[in-house]
Amino acid sequence: MKNFGISLMFLLVLILVVPVPVFSSTDAGYAVQEKKEKSKEEEKSPPPKKSTSSRTAVPAKKTPSPTGKAPAGDKAAKTAVPAKKPTADGTSDSAKKSVPVDKTVSSKKASLDKKKLKAMERTEIKKLPGKDIAAMTKEMEESELKELGAKKIAAMTRNMEEAELKELGAKKIAAMTRNMEEAELKELGAKKIAAMTKNMEKAEFKELGSKKLAAMTRNMKAENFKEVGGVKVAAMAKEMGGAELAGVGHEQAKGMAKAMEKRDLTTLESDQIIGLAKGIESRQIAEVGREKLFVMVDKIEDKDVKELGKKHLSSMMGGMEGRQIKELKEDKRVSIVDNLDANFFGSKKAKFDEIRKSKETESKPAIKADRVGKTKIKTADKTSKFFSKTNLFKPEEN
Repeated sequence: MKNFGISLMFLLVLILVVPVPVFSSTDAGYAVQEKKEKSKEEEKSPPPKKSTSSRTAVPAKKTPSPTGKAPAGDKAAKTAVPAKKPTADGTSDSAKKSVPVDKTVSSKKASLDKKKLKAMERTEIKKLPGKDIAAMTKEMEESELKELGAKKIAAMTRNMEEAELKELGAKKIAAMTRNMEEAELKELGAKKIAAMTKNMEKAEFKELGSKKLAAMTRNMKAENFKEVGGVKVAAMAKEMGGAELAGVGHEQAKGMAKAMEKRDLTTLESDQIIGLAKGIESRQIAEVGREKLFVMVDKIEDKDVKELGKKHLSSMMGGMEGRQIKELKEDKRVSIVDNLDANFFGSKKAKFDEIRKSKETESKPAIKADRVGKTKIKTADKTSKFFSKTNLFKPEEN
């Protein structure tokens, strides 16, 4: 009993001296509760004020845990996402297309090239490849071309091939042409002028004006007009007056007439046809061809026939067939006969009635008897061959 009492006292001392840990389920509960309360406080607290920086805080999605514990992802509560920066026009920077660096570089290079070109002498320009000149010219305004001067423009043009001129476009070619004088056009040569003309349109011809077109025409050769084409040759002629067409030169006028089709000739006015015809040497006008000659004569107004002059009128009539002359209106035929030399046809008879009664095998003119007195047939002295041209005029059917 004494021993039992001692053992009991010893145990009590141990209990009092040595602390024994107590495990309670409430401790874990308190810890979880504290975390939940802290999380709720964070949610209730007002969001921080937006800063002027271009970042907007977007809260990450929370996934509830079956154990009641906060998932590990909750540690990073917010993810920063770059915001679209608004601009003055209401669009974001990302929506706007940035200007390619190449384009800026190209623009700067063109500006430098233009300055370089202005500083260059003609001899230096002549050494430049046509492609480089075309690229520089394309970026230049007409005022800048004008500053270069006619001689430099001519040197630039001479170094470009037709393909490069075509690349420049009609308006730029016209601007270059407008700023050259006839001396520079002559330097370019017929082929180059033809290439330039071919790559311009009616609007550009109109802008250039009749004097510049006449200068271009004078410096082309007959074969160049065929290269340019009848439609454009006619468009050039339409912008020129009769006097200018008459002065372009014999070969040039004939080349223009031969390059044009009948339909192209019909677009010209009476004075332009006369100018073109007078520009051709009378003895070679028949080379234009009888069909075109007919169109030309038919297009000339009756009152203008005399402007051709006897030599040119005689040559044109000589290049036509009798059947074609028959197709002309009577007033035109009367005007033609009245403006020809009295002995152009030749005739044995001075009076129309006598010609009709004649037993000769020659064809008779289809001019009414009462109109004969108004022509030179009446006063003809030599009548042996007046109407000797076969089928020249046919008598009217009664």
